[in-house]
Amino acid sequence: MVDVNVALKQLDDEIFSKISLNSKILEPLKKCVQKKLLEETEANAVMKRQITNELNRLEDRETVVKEAFYNRDITRDEWLQEKANIATKREELQKMAEKYSDISKEIQSTVNDVLDIATSASQIMKTANPIQQNKLLSLVLEECYLDGPRLIYKLQKPFDKLVNLKSASSWFDFQKEDIKEYENLAEKVQMYKIEK
Repeated sequence: MVDVNVALKQLDDEIFSKISLNSKILEPLKKCVQKKLLEETEANAVMKRQITNELNRLEDRETVVKEAFYNRDITRDEWLQEKANIATKREELQKMAEKYSDISKEIQSTVNDVLDIATSASQIMKTANPIQQNKLLSLVLEECYLDGPRLIYKLQKPFDKLVNLKSASSWFDFQKEDIKEYENLAEKVQMYKIEK
């Protein structure tokens, strides 16, 4: 039979103690991440406007080409070729636009919640009842099983990155790619907050 305290000690040593931050670092970290999210939102808005402008130019080009064909200034083959080129370019631009989606208030809130949870996880695990501990583990761990006396686990994103950061200052290096991870975790975080 597995000693639960041994497994929890392993998790605390390997995960929770590594992502623990004091409140002096946590609040500036939140502000830094929120600032980066705001910058990303503004950059996305600029790119989306540029893409929208380009899509509008394509629409205008399509009208000009169609009129040229109707006026017999270009052949049917030339019209069809240009129409296909415009359709291809429109599809590329629409795919590109998807990469520059808005960063919702929910994502901003989720980032703060994840940081709160991550930095207090060690304390939560030491003071919570088994049900609360289980809920936290299901949020932080993607999978977990025993291999003899040793617990084998895989961390949920972005907790995996938080554990592997080398220093507290590197916590402030929030990347654009991280946003999707927080987006994917948003619903789980909300359920965790409701149920705890």
